[in-house]
Amino acid sequence: MPSKYKKRPSVTPEDRIKAVMMFQQEKSFATIGRELNRTKSWIKRIIDRNNETFSYQDPPKSGRPHEPEIEVVYEAEVVFDDEMDYNCLLVHQESVLV
Repeated sequence: MPSKYKKRPSVTPEDRIKAVMMFQQEKSFATIGRELNRTKSWIKRIIDRNNETFSYQDPPKSGRPHEPEIEVVYEAEVVFDDEMDYNCLLVHQESVLV
């Protein structure tokens, strides 16, 4: 028998809020799952996550984090020599996270 949950839309924060509100009204995981077209295990996972973090947002993704963008700020001074040629001297260099 094919699963009736195969072609459901992605999870929205509204679905998470509805699930938590229905659970607070003492509805069962199965009842909430039928009304939201989700599995009981999904409902339980959302309720447990909400009880731990008190948030409806997606949890942080695992894996290698992206490298932060670094902007290098240079402070330079222009110095003229005897032939009126100018040279640029690096006075200060600083890396700043953007």
